[in-house]
Amino acid sequence: MIDCGALASLGETYPPATTEDIQRIEAELGCKLLPSYTNFLQCTNGLESLTLDVYLYPTANLTERNATYQVPRFAPTLLLIGTDGGGRGIFLDLHSPDGALWLIGFGSMRIEDGGFLAEDMERWTTDKFYIPDRYDPDEED
Repeated sequence: MIDCGALASLGETYPPATTEDIQRIEAELGCKLLPSYTNFLQCTNGLESLTLDVYLYPTANLTERNATYQVPRFAPTLLLIGTDGGGRGIFLDLHSPDGALWLIGFGSMRIEDGGFLAEDMERWTTDKFYIPDRYDPDEED
């Protein structure tokens, strides 16, 4: 389980999502949210941390953000749940057993071009929303 109290030390938190909020977004998106992510939403309906470069969308923004970036068209197994504020989205893999999290550039939308963040939302919160710098072997030092 996610330690809801610890989230406040990582960024600005919001009132928890209600059961109705979660059911509404599942109906709008046409998918079942994975338990670890649902647990996060029941702690805080979104989170913003400027120091960690993490902005996790509240349920009210999920449908619009996924439609704007055409996620169902370009990445149908993923759900956009946030951004690092630098042109990359934070995606939940709906087809992984626990809801693996990926950081993927909005210009690609391909999981193989992204960076793995964590096995699930609980692990990522335990890791304090760590976003590793991705090494690009094509870049010169």
